[in-house]
Amino acid sequence: MANHIVILTFDPTSKMLIVQPPHLRLDAGDTIAFACAQGRAQAKLRPQEKFARSEFHAGDAPVAVLADGPFQMPCGVVIGDETFGWPDNEKFGPADQPPDQGGGGGQGGGGNGG
Repeated sequence: MANHIVILTFDPTSKMLIVQPPHLRLDAGDTIAFACAQGRAQAKLRPQEKFARSEFHAGDAPVAVLADGPFQMPCGVVIGDETFGWPDNEKFGPADQPPDQGGGGGQGGGGNGG
């Protein structure tokens, strides 16, 4: 069992979120939480059945992982009264990288080779 903390950083020049680590392997029994020094981190976790909760918001307890396998985690941050990323959009990775090419930040593989 591992406790994962995903660090979100907003780059105001590119208007993109940097997600560290960009790829994760989550196994049943792990937990995941999100943090951002610039504002309030938030994320959507899917598919919903793999997690104890489908959303994370700053201040929440870490989310328990219920099942191994691939997952997605659109992330966002609220800075002041502005939201960057999720829930305003659910894009993954660099804007010039098509989703069918893996997408970059915000996607994860899971246990059992996922």
